[in-house]
Amino acid sequence: MRNNSIDGLRGQASLIVMITHFTMAFTPGILDMNYPMLFKRVAHPSFLQEVARFPLVSIFYNGNFAVLIFFVISGFVLSKPYYEGDIERIKRLIWGRYLRLNIPIAISVIISFILFKTGLYKNLDAALLSGSVNWLSQIYPPIISSSDLVHIALYKTIFFGDFSLNPALWSLGIEFIGSICLLLFCLCMPSSYKIFSILTIGVIFWIIYKEFSIYFIAMLSGLFIHHLKIKSKHYLLIIFIFGIYFGLYQGGRVYYDILPNLDGILATDPITYTALGAFLLTLSVANGFGANFFAQKFFIWLGSISYSLYLLHILILSTAGCWLYLSLQPGIYSLTLIFVIYILMSILTSYLYTLTVDRFSIKISHHFANILCGNLTRTL
Repeated sequence: MRNNSIDGLRGQASLIVMITHFTMAFTPGILDMNYPMLFKRVAHPSFLQEVARFPLVSIFYNGNFAVLIFFVISGFVLSKPYYEGDIERIKRLIWGRYLRLNIPIAISVIISFILFKTGLYKNLDAALLSGSVNWLSQIYPPIISSSDLVHIALYKTIFFGDFSLNPALWSLGIEFIGSICLLLFCLCMPSSYKIFSILTIGVIFWIIYKEFSIYFIAMLSGLFIHHLKIKSKHYLLIIFIFGIYFGLYQGGRVYYDILPNLDGILATDPITYTALGAFLLTLSVANGFGANFFAQKFFIWLGSISYSLYLLHILILSTAGCWLYLSLQPGIYSLTLIFVIYILMSILTSYLYTLTVDRFSIKISHHFANILCGNLTRTL
């Protein structure tokens, strides 16, 4: 049985990622607290900039928080068949995972390659105007060959997170490797000492991947949610509040300076605390907190097209978004218009992509997995 609140949370996270990249492209002056390595601190921020940088406002463009929520949700959803006793489904998920994820990836990078070669990406010119020289001007390399495209489409993105043709794809190598490891772990998980086993796998991830292990651990933490059944609304509210508090971590704020320094243990403080926040928030939502909000039909529908949104929105931003930004006079009204058009175009194209490419990838991956699992069953 599907968890509508989790589907809705996934939809909201995808919307936050879209808003984040719009902000990184066209209003980089408010991002110095969330992305200090990319955007320089504004010496004399205006009142509106100060308001926009405040954590409870920055939640709308905190892409790190949204991506880590994606990872926690992924671990929670992928491990669900294990806790339902459906081992055969886990086997099919393993065999079909490459096709399920990579068919949409491959087609999206082919589209991006065509846009790149035909000169339809306007990110370089837009970056000079907006000041996003550390992000928007560098999201595509100066040269990409046809052979590069083949390698990226077949294995470089899905196995290594190559994002040469789409900066959003950096996380999909982690998603693929992490999901395969998680599913294999579910096949081998002992009936007793489950919590200890999950912690052991987390330590192994940390040993192998060091600072990148936080993303795998975030995915692995999704398994814990199945073990934490919380019914008290008061406890869920407290967990949700702490999820928001940790998830919106900003170094240099007095209300975050009270936290211990965890740099170097897993990752940097912002990523570590944000991952903790993503786990706590997802835990509360999975247990029913805020169902009237998270399980709204629009958010559930948005969650159903979230994978396509993740793959396509930066392509829309780099073409139509940047072209409009260059064509219109800079200002709050023009930015609002560009934002609305960008969001609507991203949602519409992603809906069509889901109906065609994404559903095709699901069908093909299921068919492939059923053939292999059927043949293996007959062989055994």
